[in-house]
Amino acid sequence: IIIIIILFVPYILKFNQPWVAHSLETKIPELAEKELPLNCFIITESPIILTSTTNLKTISIKYFLEENILKKKNETCFLFFDDIMCDGTFGLSESCKTIKQDYQLKEFKKYNFSYKNSFKEYIFYKIIDKKII
Repeated sequence: IIIIIILFVPYILKFNQPWVAHSLETKIPELAEKELPLNCFIITESPIILTSTTNLKTISIKYFLEENILKKKNETCFLFFDDIMCDGTFGLSESCKTIKQDYQLKEFKKYNFSYKNSFKEYIFYKIIDKKII
């Protein structure tokens, strides 16, 4: 039995990282609703994560990029949510890559969570402008 347990330890340790990521993801909507400016739109890969339990205004990254929203709404505040869907935990979509590479981002608010030896942080970035290429 001890040998079986020892064989499974690496898999158990590897499982902790996604769990920590998910745990933080479930806490952020309510924290963000209290702490982020109400006039800001949050640009995120999966808007439902934030809107299912809050009144936060969200736009999907894909729509934001396709419709060139930043140019259309010059005076509006836009925050990019770099979370479990964009940080590489479960891969990295082309939309996430594009917004990280093509836009000037400034850290706005950071949330983190640790459990045992696992640590995760998600960051809201203010989208300043599109980079001139």
